[in-house]
Amino acid sequence: MKNRLTIYVIICIFLLIPGVKVYAAGEYIVTVNEDQKLVAACNGVPLTDVWLALDNTDAGYKVVKPGTKNSKLYYFDGDGAGSAYSDTGYVRISYDGSVKEYYSKSGTIQKDKIVGDKKSGYAYVDSTGIRIKDKTVQYAVKFVVAHTKSSDSRSKKLRKCYVYLYKHYPYKRYYEGLYPKAKDMSKMGKQMFKEKKGNCHRYAICFVYIARVLGYDGKVVVGDTGSTSGGWTPHGWALIKNGKSWYVCDPDMELHNVDSYMKAESPVRIKETRRCKLTIKNGKVTWK
Repeated sequence: MKNRLTIYVIICIFLLIPGVKVYAAGEYIVTVNEDQKLVAACNGVPLTDVWLALDNTDAGYKVVKPGTKNSKLYYFDGDGAGSAYSDTGYVRISYDGSVKEYYSKSGTIQKDKIVGDKKSGYAYVDSTGIRIKDKTVQYAVKFVVAHTKSSDSRSKKLRKCYVYLYKHYPYKRYYEGLYPKAKDMSKMGKQMFKEKKGNCHRYAICFVYIARVLGYDGKVVVGDTGSTSGGWTPHGWALIKNGKSWYVCDPDMELHNVDSYMKAESPVRIKETRRCKLTIKNGKVTWK
């Protein structure tokens, strides 16, 4: 009984947070009323003070998942009257029983990029438009904003971040976790962003996070590189997808004066143990 009461209180508090209204999943109906105003309802309950994504078809208005192609953002005010939303900024959109945060630019939901400004705060919105609040992702966003110009092209930003990473984040040797797994990537990346130093694996992980918030797919490769003695040494590097091809990016090798940026193949002798890809979609951050 106590647990049920606690859950009830939490739900009530959440529903009272200004600007947050959760409408249960169900049937949405959008119509034009007798006053020629656009109104919406979900399961018969009028929707007020809420943003919705609408698709205006020949059959009328239809509530769709935010970010759906050809959809437009509408705001329904406190009286329930809806109008096209044309402002720029973060918005919380209600859909299918939940509210998620997006970024509107002139009324269009932005996807797979860094958004915001100094006043509202910078953030990465994934390929579905959802604002990502994962701490390591936020560190990557902060890194990009700090070391690039907004006028730089995406490729120039990537290159600048790569150079800054290996030039200003000193190497630090670690003896544990020399062959990290997917479950280790987030923690190791966060550690390097915070401490501003790390080993080859951490360089690779951080660079993949940076590439991802810039809109590039990325993987960390865990394996070995040939040593000067002829044997093998544990090593990690990044693979970044540009167009249809994957390219080697190895910030650690730059410390040894080996040009290792966007190479079709590694400039040094390597062998792979595993590849771990960073995926950010539907508001979730995963390594596999």
